[in-house]
Amino acid sequence: HGHRLKEEVDVGLIKKWVKRCETNHDCESIWWRPSDELLPDSVRMIDVTKMALVPAPPECRYVALSYVWGGPGDYYWTTTENMKTRVHSAGLDAGVLPPTIQDAIALTR
Repeated sequence: HGHRLKEEVDVGLIKKWVKRCETNHDCESIWWRPSDELLPDSVRMIDVTKMALVPAPPECRYVALSYVWGGPGDYYWTTTENMKTRVHSAGLDAGVLPPTIQDAIALTR
């Protein structure tokens, strides 16, 4: 994992990996936090259907893309000012996001 095999993403292979993890591992427990610890209210995720930032459910299972969205002050940064727009449907314009983020959104959909 983690190395480019070809230009296209094999979604079937990704689903196979997730299924293998769910079948062969205890994926219900989270190794990096106690089972009674919930995510903080400040954690947000992208709802790829609504294209809006939404609060992450405290007990959610999710996949995170570790990525820095531009430099200081860039449009990508979520601030108290633009959060008011980004929490509404279509409030996050995917067209101005970097290709890596656009690809992750497309894959998630």
